[in-house]
Amino acid sequence: MRPYSSEPHRDVLTASQADAVDWALKRQQGPWSETEEKAFRAWLADNPDNQSAMAQCEAVNATLQNVQAEQLAGLRAQLLIDKSQLDPSRPPKTKHKPLQIAAIACLPMLLTAALSAAWYQFWPVEQHQFQTAVGEIKQVKLGDGTQLTLDTNTQLDVQYTRARRTVEISRGQVRFDVQRDPSRPFTVTVPQAQVQVLGTVFDVRWTPDHSGTEGPVITVKQGHVAVEHLINDHWAPFINYAHRTELIPVQQLALNAKGKTIELRNLQASALPEWTAHRVTVLNARLDELLAELNRYSTVPWRLGDQELASLKVSASFDVRNKRAISEILNRALPLKVIQQNQQQLLVRK
Repeated sequence: MRPYSSEPHRDVLTASQADAVDWALKRQQGPWSETEEKAFRAWLADNPDNQSAMAQCEAVNATLQNVQAEQLAGLRAQLLIDKSQLDPSRPPKTKHKPLQIAAIACLPMLLTAALSAAWYQFWPVEQHQFQTAVGEIKQVKLGDGTQLTLDTNTQLDVQYTRARRTVEISRGQVRFDVQRDPSRPFTVTVPQAQVQVLGTVFDVRWTPDHSGTEGPVITVKQGHVAVEHLINDHWAPFINYAHRTELIPVQQLALNAKGKTIELRNLQASALPEWTAHRVTVLNARLDELLAELNRYSTVPWRLGDQELASLKVSASFDVRNKRAISEILNRALPLKVIQQNQQQLLVRK
């Protein structure tokens, strides 16, 4: 079924493509009810051609979303005019027949022109993939002067176009020192969240396999960022975020695996992460949480020989490259000792 008209635009699109356009317009204009969502999903499941047509429609829509606002508004308005003229439920207007034919004929040209402009603006002009090994911290400089510092065991993809700059983090932690360019917004994406910024210094961490950090953590050192998070439960191509949180300097936002806010904290400047200098600093942290963090930087793991030690609290700063110094600090601060055993650093009671 189609929410707008009962006949496909046979002179321009296939039936499935015309249906897909109708569904896309309906979702964009809203409101979108549960009944419509069920009907939409039923339509998708009814025919593989419908799924293919919807994917094509979403690809076009995603590109058109990048066109300047006034161009997009004009194109959508023209499309609605054309569709109203094609609606057989309206009384025929013979004198407008040439207009209807012209509208049908011009629609592909309008879309083609818009897509051509969008492709020019959003075709990649710079692409990179960077990664670090366990224990490695690396700095890279991008073409616009933006500097990235990659933490241990980190992987990311960079894509620059003439209209935007995007970084996608697959795992790990990255510090961004972004070169200001209002004409090309800078966006960092991780699962369930994206960070938008013009120019600032901030960290984005995505280490879901690490104890205590199941979701993204965003920390702002300088400037101002907006974090969009918690993806609405809609069909995947229509990804949109339910919440927007703005962060100022020395603020940190922690999210859970679904993108919900766990904590928004105001930090002390001295408490900002120091990992770019190969340091891990903790204040009244559990020993097991400290070891989990140290293990991110080491191929020789830190382990507890006695689980009762896990809840001991630690306040100290460690150079992750110096295992001997870490052992000495722990020996002095806690009732334990560190021994080498079976290719691991084992913590046992004194």
